[in-house]
Formats: sequence, structure tokens, C-alpha cells
Amino acid sequence: VVWGGRNVHSWTARLSEYFVEHKIRTCVIAVPASVQSDLPLIEQTLGYDTACKLYSSIIGNLAIQAASAGMIWCFVRIPGRSISHIAAEVALMTHPHVVLMSADTGNEQLGLTDVTQM
Repeated sequence: VVWGGRNVHSWTARLSEYFVEHKIRTCVIAVPASVQSDLPLIEQTLGYDTACKLYSSIIGNLAIQAASAGMIWCFVRIPGRSISHIAAEVALMTHPHVVLMSADTGNEQLGLTDVTQM
């Protein structure tokens, strides 16, 4: 059983081909798990769903604290490469006031005042 993302599954395919070529009777089972949710033909991976739920829980807790404290802003950065789909899913779950994505801002320089006045 191999658990992982795109690179792991390319090696899984090679391993399966090796076993077939050498007539080794075995099964290779691949489990898609990628926070990027970038595996072809897979609608949703285990890592993606878990990451979205975890980030939503954290952001939801921050929102409750911010609402009870009064005038307070919380900034959360979701790390990773090309993760705007995770940020969008988390935003749908938590309903924040503002969501900034690198694809939206481009080279635009936004200051703290610009963001809080959106």
C-alpha cells in the first residue's frame, strides 16, 4: 500500500510495472493523498479534505475570539504551493470578511490600511 501524491504514484506505477515484468505475484495499492488535490481523475483526496477542515476549525476559532474581543483583525496565511483552491474552500466554510489570494493581488502592493478598508 502506497500513500501519497503525484510523485509517489508515478513511482507506484513503475513498481507495478517492475513486478509484472519480473512475474512477481503481488498487488500494489495506491491511496491518493495530496493537500494540493492535484491528482488527475481524483475528485478529492484525503489530505485535501483534512487540511480544509483543520484550517476551517482554526479560522472559525479565531473569528469567535475576534468577534468577542471587539475591533480586532486576524490574518491567516495558508502555506503551500498553488493552494488557492484550499483558501477558497476554507472561505466557503468560515465566511471571512476578506480573502486575499496571490492570483487576485498579482503585483499590486497592498498595505494593512488597504486590506482593513476593503
